[in-house]
Amino acid sequence: MVVASGFIEVTESGEVERVSGELRMRDIEVNEINNEKIVFIIERETMAEVKDDFEPLRDIKGVKNVHLAYYSIEGAD
Repeated sequence: MVVASGFIEVTESGEVERVSGELRMRDIEVNEINNEKIVFIIERETMAEVKDDFEPLRDIKGVKNVHLAYYSIEGAD
């Protein structure tokens, strides 16, 4: 299992609920919402799957920036 965590900055506070809902629809766990920041965790079987889910996050309407804070190394568990 590969785990990646980070946060998303949205363009304005009115976008937080919509963006967090989009993350949940993509099976991405929302851990915390703090003003215009959404903390998330992606858990997948391979690094390729994590990358496939992480890269398109910046294309969600209302997303200003996507920051990766942590990822585990494949096979380390």
